[in-house]
Amino acid sequence: MQQQNLKPVALQERIQTIDIIRGFALFGIVVVNITVDSGLSPWDGWPGFADQLAYLPIKFFLDDKAMAMFTFLFGLSFAIQMQRAEVRNAPYVFVYMRRLFVLALIGAAHEILIGRDILFEYSVAGVLLLLLHKLNQKLLPVLAFLCILIPWTKNTFFFNKNPNSNLKEVRIDSTILQKYVGVYAVYSEPRLIITREGNQLFGEGQSGKRPWLAQTETEFFVRPGNTRQSFVKDSSGKVTGNIVHVNGLHIPGKKIQMDILEAKKLIVRLRNPSTYMQRVIGNARRFWISLKYWSWSNYFCGRGHFFPSMFPLFLLGLYAGRRKIFYQISTYCGRTQLLTMRFY
Repeated sequence: MQQQNLKPVALQERIQTIDIIRGFALFGIVVVNITVDSGLSPWDGWPGFADQLAYLPIKFFLDDKAMAMFTFLFGLSFAIQMQRAEVRNAPYVFVYMRRLFVLALIGAAHEILIGRDILFEYSVAGVLLLLLHKLNQKLLPVLAFLCILIPWTKNTFFFNKNPNSNLKEVRIDSTILQKYVGVYAVYSEPRLIITREGNQLFGEGQSGKRPWLAQTETEFFVRPGNTRQSFVKDSSGKVTGNIVHVNGLHIPGKKIQMDILEAKKLIVRLRNPSTYMQRVIGNARRFWISLKYWSWSNYFCGRGHFFPSMFPLFLLGLYAGRRKIFYQISTYCGRTQLLTMRFY
């Protein structure tokens, strides 16, 4: 068969059922983003009775449901694209990876400009779908179930939400603690201010001020939580930096010469940016840090909700696409009606 290039699907080749469901899912996502995900509860932002009456059905019927539908359709559409490419004997790996790359760029831009994004995660999931699309289709529902079961089991039975509660605090001499006092920067930007009050260290960053408890002379932790910190010294014993350990990440910082009061003013601006440009710059730096420390292990086993809650839907969509369920929706609806008539 002669090789053909992939082209946009003609109008008569589109599956209208999928387009309708996709449109409804996108509409639901938009509605949820401007209501439920706006950061305000109906009692804070919309205190009126009519506002609350409108909010609750959106929360119940659309929140997470619209995103779940859209995620399922992502896997379904991927399967349809692969099948049509195979029928036309058209190369699809390069084309599909190019599309995922563009999707990742759009996700990055959305994260930087708006501050909330899931499209970058979609592009990563798309790479996994490409690796799994030739897997025996009977194994796809099993794999989807395992993707839910394994993280749930880990988080339920093995994950300690407050691991630092088991750590024992020790007392460190104030002269040693004084060496840690100062400003610590990540990528040349002040992120953490260490101060001392008596025999207690305090760390102040964008999330506020918290006491740091000593585990050893150089290892400290916060309670409650799972964040730890190690101070780094050179050969002469001078403190040169720190490493923050949180959620499987190890983020290094450098101790810089900066006035603590000036650093506090800067951190307050980072915590509550007064202009849109400051917000964009902060989003860009956070995105770069998350990208630098991104790993497959953290993607699969991290504390984020994307993999256990969303990736199984990608797999189920891939399964439905390979079964061609939405190609013959009337046939499956007919079977359902027949089973219903037999039941009654």
